[in-house]
Amino acid sequence: MSTPIPSSPLQLADLNKEHWHPRLYDLVEVVEAAYMRELRLPQAKATQFAKLAVIAIASQMGGKMIYIPQTRQLEKELRKLSIRMESKHLTPRELADKHGLTVQTVYSYLAHQP
Repeated sequence: MSTPIPSSPLQLADLNKEHWHPRLYDLVEVVEAAYMRELRLPQAKATQFAKLAVIAIASQMGGKMIYIPQTRQLEKELRKLSIRMESKHLTPRELADKHGLTVQTVYSYLAHQP
């Protein structure tokens, strides 16, 4: 018996692993693990939400070469944001010590606020 052709993202999300392209399912597993770890979702919900997320990405970006930056850049941007927010309560010297940066770097982050 053949699998019916899905007509909606929810129906696609119901498909078993063997019906997915291996690279797409690799992404499902990465997102699923993050949902379980960070959001503490049960595995069934995490899997369903991960599949929907990957379907959304594939529907918009499928077939395109995309660059996914490493997390270091994201972490750097989050640190800059944290420093900007903490600058209301801490001096540049305290921020530099807290984040393991030079005072000059802290000043440069504060000077280039969006």
